[in-house]
Amino acid sequence: ADTGNKDPSLFVVATHKKKMFIMKDLAITKTVDTKSTATCLKLSKDDSLIIIGTGRDGDNSVLIFDTNNPEKPLIELKNQQFIRNEIIDIAITDDNAFLATADKDRAIWIWDLKNKKFDEPLNKTKGMKYHNGQISTITFGGKDNKQLLSCANDSKMYLWLNPTQGGNENICMKQAFIGLVRKAIFISETKIAAIGGDSTIRTFNISPK
Repeated sequence: ADTGNKDPSLFVVATHKKKMFIMKDLAITKTVDTKSTATCLKLSKDDSLIIIGTGRDGDNSVLIFDTNNPEKPLIELKNQQFIRNEIIDIAITDDNAFLATADKDRAIWIWDLKNKKFDEPLNKTKGMKYHNGQISTITFGGKDNKQLLSCANDSKMYLWLNPTQGGNENICMKQAFIGLVRKAIFISETKIAAIGGDSTIRTFNISPK
C-alpha cells in the first residue's frame, strides 16, 4: 500500500486476492483486477503511476499502471534472465526515468523506464548483489535524487552512488543495527534515517562523493 505524494487524499492498496483498490479520502473510487498477486506497491512522486512488484505466483514481474486509467497495465517488465525470484521492493526516481527492483535473490537491478529498455538492466555488468541477507527496502534519493539506498536483514545499509549510470560504487554502513534493518529513507542529500528490527530509529550522516 502507498499514500499519494502530491495528493495526500490518495491511497492505493493491493491485496493477495489479485485486487487493487484506489481510494480518495478513504472512499474506494476504482477497483482493478491484477493478473498476479502484488508483493510490493509504490506510487510515483507525481502520483501518475502505480508500480506493483509480483512473484508470489511465480510471475516475477513489475506492472505499471496509469493512476487515472488503471484498467490494464501501461507497462509490464518481465525479464527472467535477471529477475529470477519474487520481487521484494521497487523504487522509482522522482522524474519517472529510472526504476529499481530488489528480489529474493538479493539482486538489485536498475531499469531505463523512460526509454522502456527492459531487455537488460543498466547495471548488468557490475551488478549490486552485495547484501548477505534478504533485502527489506530500496529507495531513490540523495544527490540529484539518483542515488539508491538499500537495507536488509544482514545489519547493513548501502548507499549506491551512481546506479542510474550502471555503476556499483557504494558506501556500506556495516552493523547499522544488530540484525534486521526494516526500512531506510533519505531525510536530505546527506542524512538518512532507518528503523531496526528492535524498533529503534537511528539517523546517519553521509559524506557526498
